[in-house]
Parts: sequence; C-alpha cells; structure tokens
Amino acid sequence: MAAESPNPDRKGTITSKPPWLKIRAPNANGFERTRRILSENRVRTVCDASPCPNISERWGGSHATFLILGKVCTRSCRFCAVESGEPQGVVDEEEPTRIADAAGMLGLNHVVVTSVTRDDFRDFGAAQFSEVVEKMGKTLPLSLSFDHRVLDGAEAAKFMNDIIRYLENPTLILMSF
Repeated sequence: MAAESPNPDRKGTITSKPPWLKIRAPNANGFERTRRILSENRVRTVCDASPCPNISERWGGSHATFLILGKVCTRSCRFCAVESGEPQGVVDEEEPTRIADAAGMLGLNHVVVTSVTRDDFRDFGAAQFSEVVEKMGKTLPLSLSFDHRVLDGAEAAKFMNDIIRYLENPTLILMSF
C-alpha cells in the first residue's frame, strides 16, 4: 500500500524504488574482515582513498583494488578524489610485502593494483609495481593481463623489469612484448 505524499503541493503517492535501484546490505562479516586485514597491514585501496559508492559490495565480497605509491598524487585531475600535492619522493619500501600479505590473507582470486601518479620518480613508480608483482607472485597463484596477453608470475616480473629498463633508457626498444 503506497503512502500519501509528505509534500502537500505534490499530488500522488510515494512508490517504492524499482529493484534495480535498491542497494543490498553488505556482507557485514566479509566487509569487516576485509577492513580489518587492510587496516592491520596498512594497505590502501581505491575504495578507501576516494568516496567509493561500491565499498560495501567490494569489501563484502573480499575484493580490493590496491592503491600503491602513497596517498598523494602528483597530478590534480578534476574528476579524482585522491589527494594531490608533492609527495617529496617518499616511497614505502615495505608496501609490496604488506600488499602481498593482505592479498594472501583475503584469499583473493583476482587482484587489481593501481597507483597514484608519481611524476616525482624517474620511472614513475614502475619499480614499486614490479616489486608488488614479485611479492604477490610468491604469495598467490599470479597471472597478469596486459592487452589480452596473460603472463604468469615469472613472466610478469620479467615484463615489469623490462618496463623499468625501458623507462630508464627510452631509446631501448622492447621487442619481447
């Protein structure tokens, strides 16, 4: 039974939302477990770095998009909620280990790693990506996908090292992709 409209200027009744617009309550246990593991390991995700509307669904299902290279981006994109500024070249050397540990504890089948932009590094943070891939390859069955090509843990680490070499010497042409 529909209720009367609370607005006297408005005629009609209030109807319930259509099913496709309703948000399900999160899996409270999964959400809390994910929040606790990420917090204990001091690991950041895209969901906690920005006002993510899907955090309950993502963390409730033990999914995470890890955000590496700190909390300060060197760019200031209008659409992005991540803090921008000058990170002073600081990088957390233990971050790759903590991310691999957290991913292992969460038992993730699919891992996404992204980063803030780090224009203050010569390699733009590629070395940190490589380290994260290497550490996760020791913790999880790992494969990376780049443009429809899937690489296993060893290939992925080699690929990331090739990227770093290329960034350090842009005249190097990598034919092994």
